[in-house]
Amino acid sequence: MENMGSEQYSQETFKAVYDQDPQINQIVASFDPQGITLKGGEEMGTEPSQDNTVDQMAQSATANAMSQ
Repeated sequence: MENMGSEQYSQETFKAVYDQDPQINQIVASFDPQGITLKGGEEMGTEPSQDNTVDQMAQSATANAMSQ
């Protein structure tokens, strides 16, 4: 964060903000010295579900173009 010109937080300073700001409290599930877990987030390292819609549309368009 330092190279971005942003403020750095320790666990103590983050806890003070967390305790005082209801908006932060609503989005943070938990925090500890290793990091912050946001509410509604997925576990790190899980693969996103694959959506083949665009691939299928492209294949259909290619097939239609070749048949004309």
